[in-house]
Amino acid sequence: MANYDKAATRRFLVALQNHQFIEQNSETKAYRLGIGFIHLAKVREATMPLEVVIQPALTRLMERTNETSHGSLMVNGNLSSIGISFPARGNRAHLELGEILPLHATASGIVFQAFSGGIKLDDLSAYTDSTTTDPDKLTQIITETRQRGYAVASGFYCNEVTGMATPYFDANGKPMGCIAVATPSSRLTNDLQQIIQNALFTEAQYITKAIGGKIPPSYQSFI
Repeated sequence: MANYDKAATRRFLVALQNHQFIEQNSETKAYRLGIGFIHLAKVREATMPLEVVIQPALTRLMERTNETSHGSLMVNGNLSSIGISFPARGNRAHLELGEILPLHATASGIVFQAFSGGIKLDDLSAYTDSTTTDPDKLTQIITETRQRGYAVASGFYCNEVTGMATPYFDANGKPMGCIAVATPSSRLTNDLQQIIQNALFTEAQYITKAIGGKIPPSYQSFI
């Protein structure tokens, strides 16, 4: 898949294994990620805190809305879930840590596109009957999102689940990731939507400032 020959691939695997970035199952010979990444993650978190900032913000979002809150980070073109806070209720939206959020089918992906200057998407797969797969319609949704400062995606990724999301920004005023609240669509009243919207703006501002980011003037008016 990587288009390397067998000898080069073997050298890479040995080097990665020597640094504990991968490890091999002695019985199946299959490889998996190693503990070396834990060390790098701790160094990164100690010098440029992110998780320690985002997780309390997600907890506050969950407590204020009583719905599932989650945070994501853009890494190598993928918007990956890095934090989740679940409410203590049976009927709730569910996500997984590390889950890749489609940029066209989630509120987080749509709002990231809206404030990142545009991203060319090659895959517009349908996850539900409500997923937007038409490029022109997606462009319209992104434009509307840019005008109000937050995204709403109802049933785009999971049936009967509505997500709302806002971006947080890096030191250059560029979107770095997103925070979002996901709720069963049947429970999303106008009052709850307003509560979620206000909470998202509050926590997006908090996260941006806490990580040394800068809210661009075009977004400051929403907050």
